[in-house]
Order: sequence, then C-alpha cells, then structure tokens
Amino acid sequence: KMQQLQQPLLSEHDNVDAAIIAERNRDMADIAENLGALQGAMQDVYELVGESGAKLDVIEDTVNVTDYNVKQTVDELVVANELACSARWKMLAIAVCCLTILLVIAAVLGIILGVYFGTKSKS
Repeated sequence: KMQQLQQPLLSEHDNVDAAIIAERNRDMADIAENLGALQGAMQDVYELVGESGAKLDVIEDTVNVTDYNVKQTVDELVVANELACSARWKMLAIAVCCLTILLVIAAVLGIILGVYFGTKSKS
C-alpha cells in the first residue's frame, strides 16, 4: 500500500519537475533569442562606429591640412609685413634724399641768382 501512495506522489513530483524544466527551456530559448537580437544590434553599432571612424579620420586630416595652411599664411603675413615696413622706410629715405637735392638746387640757384643780381645792381 505504501508503494501505491508513493507512486502518485512521484508522478506528481515528476510532472512538477517536467513543468519546471519546460519553463527553464522556454526561458533559455528566450534568452538565446534576445542574445541573437543583441548581437545584431552590436553588429549595427560596430558598423556605425566604423563608418564614423572613417569620417572622423577625414575630418582630422582636413583639420591638420587647415592648421598647416594657417601656419604657412601667418609666416607669409609676417614676411609681407616686414617687406612693407622696409618699403616704407625706403620711401621715406627717398623722400628725404629728394628734399635734400631740391634744397641744394634751390640754394645753388639762390647763390647764383644772388651773385648775378648782386653784381648787376652794383654796376
């Protein structure tokens, strides 16, 4: 009689275990499906990062070229400023020389005319 009582208990226990195992199997299948979806999403992110990385490389190269060009332009502007300053000093020197020559010519003419008219009025 004891065996007969244990038999239905074991049978119920087996049914509960089978239900738990079936539920775990469904949960594991859901986890596997979710992991597959996650893997797909991670692959998409990887591809986006790869594309963005290439674009960032192009941007970095452009920034480096622009930086180099700006430095070259600054150097050229420094040289141009020095040349302009030098040209202004040369123009000033030429103007001073021209004024000096004009003053010398005026003085010589004044002396010549003074001598010429001075001797004429005495005569």
